[in-house]
Amino acid sequence: MWVGKNCRSLKNEWINAWANGPVEPLSMPLQFLVSQPALMDAKPDVPRIQPVMVGQVSGLLNEIKPARQVVEDMANQATEVLSRIA
Repeated sequence: MWVGKNCRSLKNEWINAWANGPVEPLSMPLQFLVSQPALMDAKPDVPRIQPVMVGQVSGLLNEIKPARQVVEDMANQATEVLSRIA
């Protein structure tokens, strides 16, 4: 829950507060307007309250790699697959 509405996001203090809090979310766009000041004041390097939107694939992530390594791994895998089908 980013602003009290269900969505896929990483769990943190902000998300837990909405999920476990006593207050029901307002209808959109009111909830966004109420939440926006707190989110705007949050520093980007403070993940405890910054909402981080994610997709279904986030549950499959096991490690963090530099972007260069990800691209190299993809290229190596593509080369391997292409060599098998050639």
